[in-house]
Amino acid sequence: MSPYLVQNDISAITGGESLGFYLMIYKGESIIKVSYVGSDTIFLSQTAWTPGTWAGRTIQTFQGKQYFLGDDDVYVWDWAQRISISL
Repeated sequence: MSPYLVQNDISAITGGESLGFYLMIYKGESIIKVSYVGSDTIFLSQTAWTPGTWAGRTIQTFQGKQYFLGDDDVYVWDWAQRISISL
């Protein structure tokens, strides 16, 4: 795990939303879960290598999950996987 978001995915940050104790950062090619560890500036980031979203304003949190517009469908992010809601 790298402390630098730019080393994981060089696409632009398109949006972000808190989910529980985490900040979920959405990029075009990934979703990054960031948590506070301690001190003033120590954070832990984990990258999920799944397509994120190019439409950051579509991210909505509801009942512990996040819904967003992906590249070809509306998806739900449940902290572990991106699932299409149209299936």
